[in-house]
Amino acid sequence: MLAACVVGLLLLGSTVWLDASFAGPANERFLDSGDGTVIDRSTGLRWQKCSYGQRYRGGLCSGEALRVRWHDAVRLCRALAKPEQGGDAADAGSPGAGSPTGLAADGGDWQLPVQKDLESLLVYRPDGARPFIDLDYFPSSYPLRYWSGSSQIDARGTSGVVVNFLEGTVYAERAGIGESDGKNYVRCVDVGRRAAASISAFIERR
Repeated sequence: MLAACVVGLLLLGSTVWLDASFAGPANERFLDSGDGTVIDRSTGLRWQKCSYGQRYRGGLCSGEALRVRWHDAVRLCRALAKPEQGGDAADAGSPGAGSPTGLAADGGDWQLPVQKDLESLLVYRPDGARPFIDLDYFPSSYPLRYWSGSSQIDARGTSGVVVNFLEGTVYAERAGIGESDGKNYVRCVDVGRRAAASISAFIERR
């Protein structure tokens, strides 16, 4: 899969996205909603523009992104869809924190993205430039390790799958609750908009 992407890069001489459903420049793939979220036309997913812990204001992401353990990442993203249970969504790094839209209460189906969805944000450029994410649509991204919602279980316990946007790699990391267990960055995704966004994208392309 990766080899095919690299070959495609050399042949096309332009940005090619890892997601096989789309290949083209970012300005044709992503739509900045102007409310702290970015819609991926190729998958129909709606992403937090900022990393968890940052604030969205005036098109920019400010503040420090926070690293958390895997179990906490799963809980935090789910809480965005239920602000009445998780308190003030803005205090939890909501997708629209700092904006008046109150996105966490808009009926979105927010969750920690599964491996395939998070991998779809990887971008491999012909010159190998880092980080492997589009900073035009995801500014101030910490180009390091982000948790996915996918996990693996073996004799040692549970491991969460990590996408590393600095190296362009994917691997598993221990996902326990102890002090020695890993902490990584978080970007939540609204999967409830997948069908509607995909239909809209299809209409726009016609």
